[in-house]
This record gives sequence, C-alpha cells and structure tokens, in this order.
Amino acid sequence: MLQLQPQLTGIQGQLTQLSHGQRHTKLAQSSEIVVEATFAANGIQPSDSNVIKTWPENGTTDEKVPTVSQYPNETEYLWGFSVDNDQPRHEWFKLLLEPNEIGSKSHLATRYPTLLAAPDDNRSCQTLVTDYLRALHNHTMETIQSHFTNGKRALGEMPKKFTISVPAMWSEKARDAMVECALEAGMGNSKMDINIVTEPEAAAIYSLRKMAHHLEVDDIFVVCDAGGGTVDLISYKVENLEACPVVREATEGSGKTCGSSFLNRIFAMHMKDQFANNRQSGWTNDNLGDVIEDFEKVKRNFSAAQPHKKYTVKVNGLQDPRIQSNKLYLSVEDLKPVFDPVINEIVGLVQGQIRATNSRAKAVLLVGGFGQNKYLKHRIETAVGKDVEVLDSVSPRTAVVEGALLSGLMGILDESSNEEGITKLTSRYARKHYGTICMEEWRELDGPMRKVQSPNGPPLVKGQEVLTSVPKLVPYQFKRAMAKGRPKEFQVAIYSSTKQPSPRYPEDATELAILTANLSTIPERDFETVYDGDENYWKVDFSIKMTCHTAVTRYSFTHKNKEYGNIEAEYA
Repeated sequence: MLQLQPQLTGIQGQLTQLSHGQRHTKLAQSSEIVVEATFAANGIQPSDSNVIKTWPENGTTDEKVPTVSQYPNETEYLWGFSVDNDQPRHEWFKLLLEPNEIGSKSHLATRYPTLLAAPDDNRSCQTLVTDYLRALHNHTMETIQSHFTNGKRALGEMPKKFTISVPAMWSEKARDAMVECALEAGMGNSKMDINIVTEPEAAAIYSLRKMAHHLEVDDIFVVCDAGGGTVDLISYKVENLEACPVVREATEGSGKTCGSSFLNRIFAMHMKDQFANNRQSGWTNDNLGDVIEDFEKVKRNFSAAQPHKKYTVKVNGLQDPRIQSNKLYLSVEDLKPVFDPVINEIVGLVQGQIRATNSRAKAVLLVGGFGQNKYLKHRIETAVGKDVEVLDSVSPRTAVVEGALLSGLMGILDESSNEEGITKLTSRYARKHYGTICMEEWRELDGPMRKVQSPNGPPLVKGQEVLTSVPKLVPYQFKRAMAKGRPKEFQVAIYSSTKQPSPRYPEDATELAILTANLSTIPERDFETVYDGDENYWKVDFSIKMTCHTAVTRYSFTHKNKEYGNIEAEYA
C-alpha cells in the first residue's frame, strides 16, 4: 500500500539570487533564456539589494543577460552578450533538465521549431547548465567584490548562500539537477547552501509589498509570471496586510511552456516565409540571428493601442518596399499573427486559474520579462472582464529575482521577524500525492494476493493544504537479522502520483526518490532485539520528518524525539 504525504518543491541565496528564466538569465534573462542576479550583504537588509546590470562584452548594461552559450574551441567559452549571433549557439538548455522535456514537447515547440542552428558538440544539458552557472557565478563574485574594500578577501571570508528560482511546473528531479549543477559550478559547499523558490512565488513575495494598497484581507489575486520559456501562475489569498504581509495559496498553480521566446521562433518563421523564397530580397540564413536580436525591443514594446504605429527591425542587405535605410517597417496587423499564438495560450492559463479560485480573484498581477508587454495586458483585460483588475508589477523584469532574494532572507532572518515587511507564505497546496509503502487493512476488492496488516497512518493527498515549514512525521520501523551485523543505514522509496483518486498500490505510482539515512549515529543501546521465527533481529522505531519549503522538501529522521540528521534523497 502507499502511505501518502504531500511534497512541494524550488534557487536563491543569502548573498546572491539567480532567476534562471528560459530566454534570459537574471542575475538576468535572454532571447532564449535570461538570468537575473541580485545580492545583499552587510546586515542583510532587503532594501540593500543590488540588481546586477553590467555584463561582459563591451560593458553591456541590462537587467537581464541572454542564457545562451558557445564553445568556439576547446579552451574558449562565450556566454550571454558575448555570444556571436552569426554562429550556432546553445539555447533552451535549462529546460532539458526537466526529464519530461516540457520545453521540447509543448504545443508551441512542436508547431514552431527553432530555425537557429545549434552546435553539434554532444554536450549534455547538465554540462551546458553547469558551465553557464560557473560563468555567471564568477561574474557575480567579481561584481560583489567591487562593492567592498579589499573585496576579494572580504568576500572570501563571508558566508554565502544562493537562491535559484525555477519554473513552478518543474519536477523534483529537475530541481535537484539544477542544485547539483549549481554546486558543480562553485555555488556553495552543500545543498544546504542553496535555496530553491518557484518563480511566481518569488514574484508574489516581492510584489505584494508594492501592491498592498490594491488589496484587502481575504482578497484573492493571481500572479502570472510570463517569462521567456515558461509561464507560471499561482493564486494567493491575503491573510494579513500589516507590517508583515501574510498570504497563503488559494488553489493549485498552473503553467505551460509558452513564454516569449516562442515569439522569436514565430517571427523567424514569418521572416523566412517572406524573404527566403524571394531571390531578389538578398536573404541568407546569416540574417536571422541579428534580426531576432533586434526583435527583442519589439517584443517588449508592442501594443495594439495605436493601430497605425510602425515598428522596426534592422535587416541589413535585404530588399523590399517596406525596407528603408536597412530597417523593416512592420504594422500592428503584421505583428498580431506573431504575438497571438503565444498570448492565446497565456490568456487561457489566466482564465483557468481564475476559474480554479471559483471566480473570486480580484486581480491579476503581471510579472516577468514579457509581463510588461501592453498587448498581453490588453488581451488579458479583455478576457477577464471589468471585475478583475490587471496590474503591472512595479519592476516586472526583476520582480522574480528580487523576490527570490527576499525568500532567501526569510530563511536567514528569525521566523518571527517582521523585517522590512517581508511577505510570508503560510501554506501551499500539494501538487501530487507523495508517500511510502505501508501496511493497510485488507479489503475484498484487493484480492487474495494482497493480504496486509496495520495502517501506518492517514494519507495526505494531492490538493491538500500544507503548512509551510511545518514538518510531517511518518512513522517507520526497521528490522535487520542480527547475524548480518549492526545496521548502519536504511533506505526507503518515496512514491508520487498525480492520479485521482490517490493510488492504492505502488505499481500505480511512480518512484520519486530513494532516501538513505545513516543509522550509525544511533547508540546501539537504543536498538531493540526481537526474536521472530527462528532468528534474532535488531529493531529500531523512528520517524521520517518531511518539511515542505518553498520549492523543495527536506527529509530528516528522528528517534526518541531526537533528530539524527538529514536524509540524502536520490531522485529517480
């Protein structure tokens, strides 16, 4: 039988927060993935956070840096703005950490495959992510050093924690893989140095402080994080708006791989359809990289409010009546077919999330790089009607990264602290059923081959509300024949499932992880000896403690009310 417990999962840091989007990265984010970074130190005041805006290659200044990379030779590595747009490059590699390959199997990915060539160097996604994070980490440390006198020494002596934000739809395996890549890249010495937070939750933590005047206690609002690769939504109910705002999840989150990077793919296909088959146009595939790079500003600024407005992209060397001074002029009607396939998906997600709140949502908060697009806001406003307010975040491009930093600070500050009014989340909804194999009373419907005895405890299932950072104890008993020697460790499988109702048998669920606990720390006097049949056994009773944090579940084990350390989880 399966004994089910809910598990929730998330990266952030005491000094450094990384928002690793699909198109850009934030210490920033890219046309393909963006990264954002913030850091805080010297007393760890939230108001002292710094968003990194300067990146390698000609001192480029931006809140986001493209998550793209190249390996020109065996010793050279290019990343972010330093990548040569005329050469094949790696992009979208972060999403491949998800074993279900949510990016490559999505509806939009199938309909609009990338036209930009990828290098044929057979590097794994783990290698690509690790190398990128290493470059990002090195740049971040250099930037932080510049803020201190004798910076290298000061930074070397300073304890550091990192927070990484990830898509809400990511599995535990993908999140764990990201942590492993971060550790390999030099971010921290153990998994305890890395905090995970989901992107919409990070955005909510940051933005609620800025939008409190729009809300009242018991109001429900939807956070829509429209990034480059994924779009994630979570709804929250306001419990307190005083010095320390308090919210809880109002329903399960949702999301899809339908971010703004698909606009690049669609626009590239439109350009190719219009010019590649026209020999007189002067089109070559070399045009594509620069055209897409220039399209970035159109993505951010496009609006249908002025129907006669023209937008431009640089198209050096092309011939067409719409091209003047190497600029292609595009009308609103030219661009709607580019934007609508992506925005239609996002609008559907917003409507679905509002329905999940029983249509009680008062507002939709737009965050993420694409969240600042006025056409997206207009389309959502039209879809949800006048009863739901659609709000812009104060800092839509950096809300996730700054919220992730605040999330990390919450883990450092005292739990009772109301420091700077940091938003606190009291509970979340389990996205899956989680549990271990256990014994349960046999029923006729089980069949004669499934005789079992004695339940281990009541199940906690998908959709159940789970208190944040409040541990759940799962009783367990371990027996080992004395002839085999004193037990030194035990292993137990954790299963998960999204099926409804919750599965009764382990073969109907999926093995999520193997937990391994070190029993050598338990004094031998605490082991009972029992005689069973014709052999003596060691026996020890203990509990597995599951603690659900922002985007990761920590496991430890306790014996006689004493905690004996963390359990290592190896995800299947």
